[in-house]
Amino acid sequence: MDNAQVADRIKDLCKSKKITVKSMLESCDLSPNFIYDFTKKGQVPSVNKIETIADYLECSVDYLLGRSEIVEVIKLPARLYESIKSKYSLNLNSFKDFININDILQTPKPLMPGRKAYFVRDIHFDKIKEIYEKAAAYRNGDIIDRDEFFKRFEYFKFVLGDYNASGYVLAKKDYPKLDEVYGYYTESFI
Repeated sequence: MDNAQVADRIKDLCKSKKITVKSMLESCDLSPNFIYDFTKKGQVPSVNKIETIADYLECSVDYLLGRSEIVEVIKLPARLYESIKSKYSLNLNSFKDFININDILQTPKPLMPGRKAYFVRDIHFDKIKEIYEKAAAYRNGDIIDRDEFFKRFEYFKFVLGDYNASGYVLAKKDYPKLDEVYGYYTESFI
């Protein structure tokens, strides 16, 4: 691992996402001196810290460590992954056009001190509706009621300094219902 390269990749990703390195480190509960410590002092960061940064920046650990040039993480449900792999012999690193909820659901991030939740940006909420409708059609309506499902997404809007955020928050207790609906959605493609 080339510490300077890791630091550069972290800085570049922060810049591309229009966030400061300082705010990223704060959100990841890392020391403000984290980058300095491992680039100048030669300290080796723990795997957990690198994973936390990769999750926050929505990239792969391999990309941060310089072992891959592919930034995106492609996450598909295991059953879907195996089915696609066996049916089509696809290289999933190049299979980026498949509609995947990870494109629209943000990684859990602290919205308030001590509270993390998934959130969906306003501009992506229509995709959640499409996922529900396709899952319901696939199951002939034998899934959670539409209104009950959408009540689980709580609208929020707040302003913190220069940072404005709005969208829909999904509490941790409701992740299983989203997973269930998304599972039916992905099954409909198989």
